[in-house]
Amino acid sequence: MFKLDNGMKVYFKHLPEEWGYLTTDEEGVDRNPETPYKGKTTCYIDDELSGEALREGVAFCSINDRFDKARGRKLSLTRAIEGLDKDLRKEFWTAYLAVTSRR
Repeated sequence: MFKLDNGMKVYFKHLPEEWGYLTTDEEGVDRNPETPYKGKTTCYIDDELSGEALREGVAFCSINDRFDKARGRKLSLTRAIEGLDKDLRKEFWTAYLAVTSRR
């Protein structure tokens, strides 16, 4: 978990044993056939003062890959901050890199 100066709190949940099937792609288009996954990491961005959930990003692990928390954190954070302006995204990455030794 880390916090930004503007009051946003970022934290991750790792679920390495969760199994399921992706039925849609990132744009919401149906997948045919469904894609199985084993493990996922979710990045949550909340307003620390109000506790309101602002953004969320999810990274799924293929059943053929080894679950890697660092890789899942990076991908889920990327998806959570997608669409924000460049300066704000840079703030998120600077804070993330300050609290983790893995780059």
